[in-house]
Amino acid sequence: RLDVSIAADLLEDIARISGYDEIPLTLIRDVLPPQRSQPILEGLEHTRDILVGCGLTEIIAYGLTSLDSVNRALVGLPPVAASDYIRLANPISQEREFLRQSLLPSMLETLRTNTRYRQRMALFEIGRVYLPEAGEALPREHRHLAMALTGTVSSPSWYDPEEPPSVDFMHLKGIVETLCQRLSVSAVRLTPTTHATLHPTRTAAIQVAGQTLGIIGEAHPQVCERFDLPAQTVALLELNLDLLLAQRQPRRYQPISRFPAVLKDMALVVDADLPAQTVEDTIRAAAGALLRQTTLFDLYQGEPIPAGKKSLAYALTFQAEDRNLTGEEVQHLYQRIQQHAAETLGAEPRR
Repeated sequence: RLDVSIAADLLEDIARISGYDEIPLTLIRDVLPPQRSQPILEGLEHTRDILVGCGLTEIIAYGLTSLDSVNRALVGLPPVAASDYIRLANPISQEREFLRQSLLPSMLETLRTNTRYRQRMALFEIGRVYLPEAGEALPREHRHLAMALTGTVSSPSWYDPEEPPSVDFMHLKGIVETLCQRLSVSAVRLTPTTHATLHPTRTAAIQVAGQTLGIIGEAHPQVCERFDLPAQTVALLELNLDLLLAQRQPRRYQPISRFPAVLKDMALVVDADLPAQTVEDTIRAAAGALLRQTTLFDLYQGEPIPAGKKSLAYALTFQAEDRNLTGEEVQHLYQRIQQHAAETLGAEPRR
């Protein structure tokens, strides 16, 4: 027996022949090591649980890619140079030659591979990207999160003979808001931007506390054509998950007011290109702490709204913790909001 060189090798054979069940059970004679929390791993698992709960399926893609795949995912830019990427000394194939710097090409390739089997997909991936560092032998590694939605909102069913609506930017936006809410990340904003992979007018930057974490939008039609995707909307997202998890805050609870809330609706006519978030921020700034909730429930354009304008209708919830609000107080707040919106945004109340 050439593999028996120490006592443990011989004891292992004896235990196997006699049977492991013959070894008597003994309690540990030492104290258990201290249990240390691992916030990063806990955050990753929590993120996976949230996204699976939203109906997404996790994929695991290669950390290697090709320049051809990268270039196909970029519209309106010159071809990327090989010197900008880290190349393996001995790549397994031409398709797995360079360390990736984005998860979107891998996600698009996954969509292309699986569209032959199904038209409806909701996918996410948590993986690393590798960014070259000047003067350093090793790259900077960041953990990113990518999502992709395409097809219909739900699978066709005999219960509903009509075809379900297709997914779009708003469905993916709702998943992002759910993720941030359950991770206790507040102050999330979406601001218009552009990206070489996404539609020029349906793209937004994801910002938290003034820091840009990633992008969200619908795939550019030329990108879908280059990856042989069917003629349907593809919503994509990629963000820096390390930065997102670093923005988590302790969950805080507050008492429920014993006094009833006052509900009011307000419709404002503003410029058509004015973001709704700007209008909501203006309303909150004017109302103060007594405004508990603001919900946009209607968008209207057309007669009698002038051209170049739109009507945004908000449901406002006023409530105090120490008293009942009077009608005069609420009316004063209501008028103050309208006046502040008129002075700040040029908004007019819809008649």
